Amino acid sequence: MFFGQLDENKKQSNRALIKRLAYGAVFCMAVGATALLAIEYRIEHIKVNPAELSFKHIGSGTGITESGLFYSLLFYRSSDQIKVTFYSQKHASPFLANEELERMRRKASEVVDKGPVLEAHGDRVVGEKFTLRYRWGPVYVGVETVWSEGPYLYGISSRSPAHVEAFDAFYSTKGLP
Repeated sequence: MFFGQLDENKKQSNRALIKRLAYGAVFCMAVGATALLAIEYRIEHIKVNPAELSFKHIGSGTGITESGLFYSLLFYRSSDQIKVTFYSQKHASPFLANEELERMRRKASEVVDKGPVLEAHGDRVVGEKFTLRYRWGPVYVGVETVWSEGPYLYGISSRSPAHVEAFDAFYSTKGLP
């Protein structure tokens, strides 16, 4: 009987420990979610003057996806220390690039903006452009501007919408920094 009580005491002790751990986990998740929401608010509401920003190239990479697409990544850091990524993918045809663009649009949490991509002279439409916002649950995780030009799919992504917009404006007028 003594051993039976010992086993019962261990079970109760283990149940109490599991209960405390569960409460601790819930508390940590609540604190973490609050911190993420605070970061989300701070990053999403950054106000920048695009003319005052500069972008420094900090790295790059290239490769081939599992489906055989060539891709290129260029990483930048803004003068106020926000990371921005520029990427491109080469598809077999303009149709496939537009299909991928449409898939990305459907996957996004929100389409912020949509418009045409014009030829360098501005007199002919050569593709579509979307600004997409992504959320993970209630937490904002990033924004990207994506567009297609012929068989190429391009994108600019960051956690800060203002920095994506500033890099896009910089890229559109001056080319890659």
